[in-house]
Amino acid sequence: MVNVELDTFIDKLEDVQSVEAGRRLLEDSLGNLGFEQFAYLGLRLPNTSLAEPVLVHNYDPKWVDRYLKNDYACVDPVVERGLASVVPFTWGGDKERKVLDTDSRSMMDEASEFGITKGFTIPIHGAHGELAAFSLAVPDQNAETDKHFSVFSHEVHLMALYFHGALGERILSEGQTPEIKLSKREAECLLWTAQGKTAWEISEILKISDHTVREYIKNACHKLGVYSKNHAIVKSIMLGLIKPNLF
Repeated sequence: MVNVELDTFIDKLEDVQSVEAGRRLLEDSLGNLGFEQFAYLGLRLPNTSLAEPVLVHNYDPKWVDRYLKNDYACVDPVVERGLASVVPFTWGGDKERKVLDTDSRSMMDEASEFGITKGFTIPIHGAHGELAAFSLAVPDQNAETDKHFSVFSHEVHLMALYFHGALGERILSEGQTPEIKLSKREAECLLWTAQGKTAWEISEILKISDHTVREYIKNACHKLGVYSKNHAIVKSIMLGLIKPNLF
């Protein structure tokens, strides 16, 4: 049954010509495996130079609007772990909630109001800087949930990779290359900032002053047309200018 579902998904994906058609295919295929909610976030896709993230999901629109409006990506523990991990992982539940900071815990509490209590995330790090995350979410926290994730993890992992590849190589491919160029130091400062280092810590690593570090980050923000270092990091990743997965 499982292999048939995966094979069917791959075959049908070949005929998908739009993001919405891909979303419907994912919804149907994952639904057949017993998963009702999913979200794909593409920060950097192969063969593209998109200026904005690609979000494909079937979450409640009210939750997505609230998430984007409040910039919850900055405090989302799943996003933070997904950027640093190269292997799939489960998240959520009471045990993990206890170690979250106040902002992250508050965000996850709000998510639970929309049936997002526990989940399984597949980070996607490509050889050329591609970066994305594919998540499944469920409302309950019992032991059967982890077992269900485990049973279908291989199939869902392959679906995520095939979908990510199809988006970049065929559906959204523009054949463009980024025109923005960061200096070596600007890229290094953003990379270390993405790893959670402060300006002082980066200055110690690079053997330059913390004032100079801030200037490099300020210059990078100016080149990227953004006003915050977090936005600069995300946009640089999307454009393939920095590759945090190399750390």
